[in-house]
Amino acid sequence: MVKTGDALKVFYPNIIHVTCVAHMLNRVAEKLPSRIQLYKEMLPGLLLPPEPVIIRWGTWIETVIFNTNNYEGIKSVIEKLDNDSSASVDNCKKLFNLPTVKNDLTLWT
Repeated sequence: MVKTGDALKVFYPNIIHVTCVAHMLNRVAEKLPSRIQLYKEMLPGLLLPPEPVIIRWGTWIETVIFNTNNYEGIKSVIEKLDNDSSASVDNCKKLFNLPTVKNDLTLWT
């Protein structure tokens, strides 16, 4: 990695080699499969949620419909995730516990 960093300095003189970034990405990659595995274990007959594409409105609507139809199951998976995993999980748990979220999703479908 250091050799590659030295070679890239020719094109990017301000580049900084940071070993921790590679470690961080590895840790994130380790977490994702465990989350997917938990989802598949708790909701065995349900496909993974669709991923919305920023420039395609149809994919956002499909995602909202999927989340509305499977709200309770997805909520149970989110609640089962570790609190120490990430800030996004904590935020997601807080949002799922708001009484208006399910109603807001229902209005979209």
